[in-house]
Amino acid sequence: MVPVPRVYSIADLDVTPPEAIEGNKKLGGIVGAIEPKATVTIEYVVNELGIVEWAKGKTSPRTVGESLLIATGLQVIKSWRFLPAHKNGQAVSYRKLISFGAY
Repeated sequence: MVPVPRVYSIADLDVTPPEAIEGNKKLGGIVGAIEPKATVTIEYVVNELGIVEWAKGKTSPRTVGESLLIATGLQVIKSWRFLPAHKNGQAVSYRKLISFGAY
């Protein structure tokens, strides 16, 4: 059986989190005219290469505006690039959450 690599998070205080280096696009601007009070949360994992390995909405959309905000957010987040997280000098995978709203 192949071992599953560990994914670290903010709870792991001995791990330096990933740092965004490319694609730092703003989230939420498109939906502001449709649903100005919408707020959503997306969870994503940055792998050892600094690439977003996967992302998913953590908030269940209640409106079309929130659905659009999640879809747009997923697309933007998947385009971001990072300096990977590190533990003991070695690059590791890291799970993050981001909450944002329309404006």
